[in-house]
Amino acid sequence: GVIAANPAQSKHLETATMKVCGIEIDFCNLRTNETYTEDSRIPTTEFGSPADDAQRRDFCLNALFFNLQTNQVEDWSKKGMDDLFGN
Repeated sequence: GVIAANPAQSKHLETATMKVCGIEIDFCNLRTNETYTEDSRIPTTEFGSPADDAQRRDFCLNALFFNLQTNQVEDWSKKGMDDLFGN
């Protein structure tokens, strides 16, 4: 099934979504040190580096970042491009 959006629960993550050429793009802060309390699935986070954020991702593909200044994809996990192309 589809999980319904709940912006009130994730507003502390400071994410944004916008459509670019008809494709939804998610923007978020780089995060590290996610901690959860026993009674909640809502994490407490800290700002992190690209490497920190890539290492906390659940899939290597989710750890690929597009650098707007260099116009290049960055693979901080060193596994995302291999997963993308099936290597």
